[in-house]
Amino acid sequence: MLITPLSLVIAAIALAGLYFVTNRIKKDRLGIGSAMIWLALWASMAIFTLFPALLDMVLPITHLNNRVFLGIFGALVLLFAVQFGQTTRMDALLRDQARLVREMALVNYRQRYGLDNKDRRI
Repeated sequence: MLITPLSLVIAAIALAGLYFVTNRIKKDRLGIGSAMIWLALWASMAIFTLFPALLDMVLPITHLNNRVFLGIFGALVLLFAVQFGQTTRMDALLRDQARLVREMALVNYRQRYGLDNKDRRI
């Protein structure tokens, strides 16, 4: 196992990423689900950069030829998972927004025309 200056730089960047994620968790600016994904990403980057032989144990299981393919495949799977999560959250927010707009329109209509909930249900 040979640790190169580039692997030290990448490991330092990963450690800085871990620091920033934990800092955002402490300040309550990052949800627990997103935080777990980012912590796993930065930690795995640091570990696999410093100990690349660990990837050799995973290669026979995945039937991939080398570490580069494994890294690219893992990154693609992670990107698709994150994109799916973002899309589902966006859909939920749009549904909530539409519901709120409908409720606000009904309240505005009732106030404008002096309708009470007991008089008439719209």
